[in-house]
Amino acid sequence: MHEEKQLEKVEFLDYIMKTRGQLLLPIIVVTALLIMGRTPLFAGFGGIVTTILACLVRKDTRISSAASSTPWKSEAGASCRPAWPVPCC
Repeated sequence: MHEEKQLEKVEFLDYIMKTRGQLLLPIIVVTALLIMGRTPLFAGFGGIVTTILACLVRKDTRISSAASSTPWKSEAGASCRPAWPVPCC
């Protein structure tokens, strides 16, 4: 029984890594840049650029014009509010 649950977890992790594994790349880039001695600002910028490029790899993670026109609507029709950044003083 315990081995079956472990197998299910491994299969789920394998599925996630195949479908969304490229989204780990920005974390790796930021960590590598910081270890190499770059500034946090440079590492953050590298992470942002890597995030944009990683999102372009798969069609379901791309930002499309249809998605950007109504970002608070999901495909199932349920609505969620967009998170707007609020500057703190």
